[in-house]
Amino acid sequence: QGGRKEEFEEKLKIVLDSLKGIMYYKAEETQKAQSACLKNLIESIPDLTNVISQRKLAEVLKSMLCALPDDQLEDEKMEITKDLIQSQIFEDSECRMVILPEITKQLKEILDRSQSNTLRRGRGSGSTAQVIGSRKLLVSCTSTLGDVLDVLYKINIEGNGSKDSVNAG
Repeated sequence: QGGRKEEFEEKLKIVLDSLKGIMYYKAEETQKAQSACLKNLIESIPDLTNVISQRKLAEVLKSMLCALPDDQLEDEKMEITKDLIQSQIFEDSECRMVILPEITKQLKEILDRSQSNTLRRGRGSGSTAQVIGSRKLLVSCTSTLGDVLDVLYKINIEGNGSKDSVNAG
């Protein structure tokens, strides 16, 4: 029984490593598969944590997000990040310490790019489609940042439960 479980865990790790390899592809044809892969992995977190540790899964998800090229699937990354923030993995402080630096790095890069695009638009460059796409991504980015703060606040309140209710009264 124990040998089968270890064998399954090892095969699952091989599958996850293979999926991570898919994230490095830049071809447009692979983008739907990359997006679906990440989305389905996030949805599978409860099942996957029955087989591998949350910490290991957090590391796998972080490495997959890192593997995606910066300029690829930005809207999808925001959606996936939002789902990840709402997952049970993000509630675990150890896992959060693995994932949060990558999330904040991605958000910062988008905000920085948005600022530089705004400066360029002020000089008259950039199409209307680029402006709309940039604004949509900026809204998604700020919404994701808000979700991070909401979840962290909720975790902090729940962690301090009785102390906060005493101070509030």
